[in-house]
Parts: sequence; structure tokens; C-alpha cells
Amino acid sequence: MNFEYLHLFLKNAAVWRDWFIEKLDFRPIAGEGLHSLGEFAVQYGPIVILLSSESSGRPEVHKFLQTYAEGIGDVAFRVPNLDVIVARVRALGGKISEPIHALPTYTGSLRWCRIRGWGSVSHTLIESPLTLAASLSHPSQAAPSAALPWLSIDHAVLNVPTGELEDAVNWYTTYLGFTQQQQFLIKTPRSGLRSTVLKHPNGNATLPINEPTSPNSQIQEFIDQHQGAGIQHVALKTQNLVQTIAVLRQRGLSFLSVPDIYYQQLQSRPGFWQEAGDWGAITQQQILVDWPAADAQTRLLQTFTQPLFDKPTFFWEFIERQSRMTPAGMRRADGFGEGNFQALFEAIEREQQLRGSLQ
Repeated sequence: MNFEYLHLFLKNAAVWRDWFIEKLDFRPIAGEGLHSLGEFAVQYGPIVILLSSESSGRPEVHKFLQTYAEGIGDVAFRVPNLDVIVARVRALGGKISEPIHALPTYTGSLRWCRIRGWGSVSHTLIESPLTLAASLSHPSQAAPSAALPWLSIDHAVLNVPTGELEDAVNWYTTYLGFTQQQQFLIKTPRSGLRSTVLKHPNGNATLPINEPTSPNSQIQEFIDQHQGAGIQHVALKTQNLVQTIAVLRQRGLSFLSVPDIYYQQLQSRPGFWQEAGDWGAITQQQILVDWPAADAQTRLLQTFTQPLFDKPTFFWEFIERQSRMTPAGMRRADGFGEGNFQALFEAIEREQQLRGSLQ
């Protein structure tokens, strides 16, 4: 099971379509039958984002925005056998919100349906030998030149209310076949969260799920502002994060600030890779860095935007997973920046204090 696309439910989808094009170097796409999935679509390589406004007349968008804050209403997955999953969902009592349809594309037709996920999230399931990006791209369309080297959707993060983490994890493992990879508990003097990371064993779909452990946690703030469980952020993977963030800052994007003490403490961490020549640029762009103690040269670089919409709910994470060849083969940075969790949590707490939601 792989990520297929993200569907944003928005007050003004046209404005945000232009934002993706102007800020992130995506390009607009249109395909035969695409309107059955979303109002607008943008693409960068294998990454497809659908965007729909309440004014588009889509009942699912109207219903979402009547209750929840603007954000991701649908995380779509590509699956090998749609009939098997639909039968399992029905047998377990899950809700099929859209039955199986056929969608014509340039490369033939694909099959899709939509199921209710957890909280505000739905999941469109697509069965196709090709990705939606490949199916919707006309053969005559050339790939655009772009300054931002996006690679893929890395992971999507679901926030749930206190007491729902175990049930949400069980739903995704039972209905969609995800497996548990990691568990975390993060605490500061002011707040905390508990997290379970799910990954599908047959694909790249990765879904960390968080619940708050205190009433003033950043996760609780999301739940309060969003009016329930939903997607807090999505990570886009890039080939060069330093270059990517430098370009995005020039284009006006705002990011979480990282205090200087973080980079001073970083140098005292076991395995600090002193010889790397990009520490100055990493510090300048305020990028968080993590690495396994056994191999500091497979670094994970990450940073987070400020919330995009009116409420402090949805934001983007941008991530680079560095790799190197070893005698045992290629080794890549895995994980989710566990060494950065405390610094990240404290950075978000500072933003909460500025908003007045954390004393």
C-alpha cells in the first residue's frame, strides 16, 4: 500500500492551487475523469495533491468544512486488490462512503472507492498498475524544470484525542493491514504526547498517530482547533533540504524557529560528524538534524513550516533522508528524528505561548 495523493478541503482551492505552483514548483494537471476525484490537481513527479473548495458542490467537502478546520480530508492509497480490501472493510463493519467506480485515464481506466478513516479523515483506495501521477499525465507533457528536488510523500501524521490512540492504531492495523514500527513518549515541564508509528509492510505508506498526554499539549490544541481527530501534518521528502529551505524562505515561507543552543548541544551528541561541510548552512536555515549513534553519516534532516491556515492546525514537514554505501550495502536514514523530538516539541510550545494557548 503506497501513498497515492492528498486531498485538501479548503475555503478557496484556486488560491492554494496557485500557492503550490508558485511556492513549491508543482504544476497543474488535468485528466479525463479527474473531476470525479477533486476540483483541482497539482503534481510534482509522483506527488499528487488534489484541492477542492466548499463551493465546488462536493458533499464530502461541504460536510468536512462545516465541522473541521481547513486541511487534509482524504489520504489516498494505491492498493493491489481493491475487492479484497472492500470486502474486509464491509465484513468488519466499516463504512464505504463511495462504492467502487471506474476512472478513465490516458493509460486506460483505474478503479477506486472511498472509505471512512479515523476522525475527519477519509481514504480513497485506488487499484491501478500505474500511479495516479503517471495515469493522469498526458504523454506529450514534459516534466517541468524546477528548483525544488521533491521526491515523494514521506509520511502523514494523524492526531487523535486522549484515549483514542490504541483504538486508532487497531483500526489501521485491522482494516488496512498496517503494522506497528515504533512508539514514543515525549514530555516537557509543560506538556507531552504519546505516539505510535504505523507502516504498511507492502509499500511506502507510513502513518504516525499522536495523542496528547496533557490538556495543554500541542496535540490537544490541534484537537480543539480542528474539532476532532485529523491530519496534523504531512512530510514531503526532498533530495536536498538545505537548498530547498533556502529557496522556500526566499519565496516567503515561514518556518519554526530553532534556538542557537540546539546547534551547540548538537556538537556534543555522540557521533557528531564534524567533517561534514554543511553545518553552517544547516544552522543558517535552522534545520533539525538527527542520526543513529552507530552511523552519524546517515543523517536525517527536517524542518517544519508555520501553520498554513487560519487556525494552528495543518502544517508541512520537509525532510531529507541521507544515505551512504557500506560494506553491507546501502544504508539510509530511517526513523522520524527521534533525537529532535524534544527540541521540536519545545519549539512548537514557544509558538503556542505566542498564541496564548500555553502558559
